[in-house]
Amino acid sequence: MSGRRENTSGPTAVSVPTVVVCDFDGTVTSTDVQHVIFHRFCGDRWIPVNDAWRRGEVSTQERAQAQWGMVDASQQQVLDLVATIGLDPGFADFVALARRLNWTVHIASDGFDFYISRMLAANGLADLPFSANHLEYVDGHVVMTFARPNPACCRLGNCKRLVVEEQRPAGGRVVYIGDGLSDACGAAAADQVFAKGLLARYCEQRAIPYRSYGSFRDIVHALQQDVDHAAIAAQEGLP
Repeated sequence: MSGRRENTSGPTAVSVPTVVVCDFDGTVTSTDVQHVIFHRFCGDRWIPVNDAWRRGEVSTQERAQAQWGMVDASQQQVLDLVATIGLDPGFADFVALARRLNWTVHIASDGFDFYISRMLAANGLADLPFSANHLEYVDGHVVMTFARPNPACCRLGNCKRLVVEEQRPAGGRVVYIGDGLSDACGAAAADQVFAKGLLARYCEQRAIPYRSYGSFRDIVHALQQDVDHAAIAAQEGLP
């Protein structure tokens, strides 16, 4: 089934089959990985292209090809920089809580597997499933392919609405977590949203209910409260 269903900003139904679809750059990570790469190896030349993407004037494919074409660095130099970027300090605890609840966590990124797979592995999360665009170095040159372009929906290379629809469990729900404009279509298709930054602003403008957060520690706290409330309700026979 597609489309947003009963999106709510209230407590999460912890006993319902649930998949969490989660953005990567600026959400799972402490900062946007590609922005760090471009700041280091492109100067400020990448910013006008990024602004054009935010205005809806270019697609992710067009933006990425232009920006990565400006990167003056070898693969190893880029990887050495990526290794200095950390994850949100509460993310591992969030994954652990989700697994205790028998929830699936799936990362959906409009960025690239090139750094996502390495960063997850470096943090003991190599088994976490994700969908993203593909980037590799071939004879010293960057080659990219895009996972789920869906021009009827958005300008992303990896349409997050499609990811939400693919991941929705039978009889269950999707919780979406994100921070930016690339999360808009995924959030709109989800049953519940945790949002910050530009995604929170988008949700407010579109009257999409959401729960605000600053870090994954906030989400862990909110979900633990939901778990505790559900346990008390079950003991007392409340709905």
